[in-house]
Amino acid sequence: MSKSSAVYKDMMMKAVEALDKKSDAASGERWFSRGDISRQVGAQHGLNPSRVKALKALSEEGGLLLERQKPEEGRQFPQYSLSKNKA
Repeated sequence: MSKSSAVYKDMMMKAVEALDKKSDAASGERWFSRGDISRQVGAQHGLNPSRVKALKALSEEGGLLLERQKPEEGRQFPQYSLSKNKA
């Protein structure tokens, strides 16, 4: 894993953890869009491809995040939540 990849993964993980702490929703209902995450990290124009790749890696390889498709949404906008193993 490259140094920049590790930095992006750490940044994305911290952003989701911060959103999780702020959320008033019940534990199982804390799902965050890429837009929520980009606002948390201060990105003005959404997440760049490296950050999106880091989110995917955290959900696929590390299992630290869960990824799901928005319910009743036809477009491909995933939501992310902390894994029960991490929470």
